[in-house]
Amino acid sequence: MRDDDYFPQPGAGRSRRAGAAARKAAAREAAARKAAARKAAERKLAARRAAAGSRAGSRGSPARRPAGRPQPQSDLWPADPPAAARRGGRGATGPGPGAEPGARRGPARGPAMRGPATRPATATPRPRLGPPPALYFGAAAVLVLALVAGAAVMVMRGSGDPSAGDAAAIRPAVTGVAPAAYSDSPSTRVFAGIDRRSADAKPLTVGEVFPRAVRILPDKDARARLTLTDTRLDGQCAAAIWGLELGEQLRRAGCTQAVRGAYVDKKAGYAAMVAIFNLADAELAGQVVDALGHNSVPGFILPLARGDRFDQGFSLARGRAMGHYGVIGWVRRLDGKGDGQDTALLSLLVTVESPKAILVRAAAARTDAASRGAGGGAGAATIG
Repeated sequence: MRDDDYFPQPGAGRSRRAGAAARKAAAREAAARKAAARKAAERKLAARRAAAGSRAGSRGSPARRPAGRPQPQSDLWPADPPAAARRGGRGATGPGPGAEPGARRGPARGPAMRGPATRPATATPRPRLGPPPALYFGAAAVLVLALVAGAAVMVMRGSGDPSAGDAAAIRPAVTGVAPAAYSDSPSTRVFAGIDRRSADAKPLTVGEVFPRAVRILPDKDARARLTLTDTRLDGQCAAAIWGLELGEQLRRAGCTQAVRGAYVDKKAGYAAMVAIFNLADAELAGQVVDALGHNSVPGFILPLARGDRFDQGFSLARGRAMGHYGVIGWVRRLDGKGDGQDTALLSLLVTVESPKAILVRAAAARTDAASRGAGGGAGAATIG
């Protein structure tokens, strides 16, 4: 056994003290580095929060903290550590395998353990401005449906196929102009083939009633050539007349169409007008033309815009039931003269109150009826 085993050599205590001092210096250096890292993390986090606040603006981002006031600890480091820290990563208890000598054991704290990398700041989503897209699509669909409906109505009116309910859709004008003299007559057997609309269901059209051949109506007795100046077809019969009682009469008669035409011969000094009402049957047509002259409340047809106004001087009118149609003719001299015995006015009245389109339909119905009757008789003879 050596003697120095029992008696330590001089200088051994100084070596141990030097080692302890070195470890303390290393610990102080590690603490300084941690403090520097903490300050750097705080500055970086403050810069990120300031940038996020400037982007959010007035969209609900947190208010900026006044300069010089310390950031609360809860803002810098969330209360719950991430899962990685609880499993021994950053922020784990005690020094890790690579910890420096003299590192303090226990829960790790500071920005080096938790900082902006733990929960990155996200900018507040920009709010949507204006109505949602679905509202635009809905408005566009409504507009398309409205356009389609309007086009259907225009096509229906242009083809002369309005519904019976249209007659009550509007109210007729309360006042208007009426002729000085009026007469009427019921339908005759000549129009038996069209005495019901069910047997003559095809609606009238402007082209049928006023073809090119009738745009000029000559009259030898009046020495006049009436020229067509305006036409109109209404699916709402109340639009063609004035007088509430007459409008109610047309509604009860099932009026579905009112066709009007205006004629003028300025050289000879005459004006004329014709109106045709499409009614349910011949009996109702006779009632309508009779009511024009005997209503307790006045009412009559309305003149057209590009025709004569019929509001000055003497005028003469006549109503005829031609099958299920009610036809009204109206004539006058442009100078306002004349009376009920004026032969020129009476001749013009016969000319305008006999529309060729109605006469053609009546003739076609008679021909069809004769054909069916002849076919039935021949068949019966053959069978017998």
